[in-house]
Amino acid sequence: MADGDDATDVDVDESSFLTGVTSIEGVSWSGASGVDVGRLARAIVGTAVFTVAAGVNTVVSGLTAAVTGLIDGVSEFLAGATEWFRIPGVGWRPTREAGLIEVIFGTGIAAIRGAWSFNVDTFGPLSLPVGLAVVLGTFLVVARGIEQIQEVI
Repeated sequence: MADGDDATDVDVDESSFLTGVTSIEGVSWSGASGVDVGRLARAIVGTAVFTVAAGVNTVVSGLTAAVTGLIDGVSEFLAGATEWFRIPGVGWRPTREAGLIEVIFGTGIAAIRGAWSFNVDTFGPLSLPVGLAVVLGTFLVVARGIEQIQEVI
């Protein structure tokens, strides 16, 4: 490298690690007469501590991102999520994906609504007892299912 071409812009005064400089016969430069071991050791330990701190920071950042991603994933699985997609020439549009809770309760509610509307059209004045029987039967099935799940867990 030519003079002034330094790979880094950091100026390091190497003489700060030396205890003294003596002239050497027959050469045009001076030589070190000793090394300040304490100052050199502090530089090495400081570099090692910085490296360990940077590693710990990276690990903590990675763990935080992993836990946050896990919580977001569970939340989206249970409650659903809205994703945005781009339609060329139109722009960004949302699409809603149902979560587990919405699918379970949505299906149950749709079944009960369907049973009530079917009963009113089919059974006339007897639709109330038939509808109540359907709703109570649905709750019985759900209760048995919850009991089975609790036994497994």
